Formats: sequence, structure tokens, C-alpha cells
Amino acid sequence: MAMENFDHPPKILFLYGSLRERSYSRLLAEEAARIITEMGVSLVFTRDAW
Repeated sequence: MAMENFDHPPKILFLYGSLRERSYSRLLAEEAARIITEMGVSLVFTRDAW
């Protein structure tokens, strides 16, 4: 099914689990979120502290 068949942008949830201030998983998730947001994706970004 092609993207043009939908009437809304894709929805993506990003989770990362680090509590550290300078977390590589958080930095990677934020960069990926920045890139796909520019593509028109609807995004939710959260830190899931287990």
C-alpha cells in the first residue's frame, strides 16, 4: 500500500530508556525524530523510565 493512499501522516512513537543526561540512545532517538519529522511524520517522543 503506497503512502498516497492514506489521509494522514504515519504515526511513530520513539522510546528511550536512559536516565543519564548525555545518553547516546537519547541522542540517536532525537536525531532520528528530527529527520523523520522533516518528512511529515506525526511523532511522539518519550523517555520510558522502567
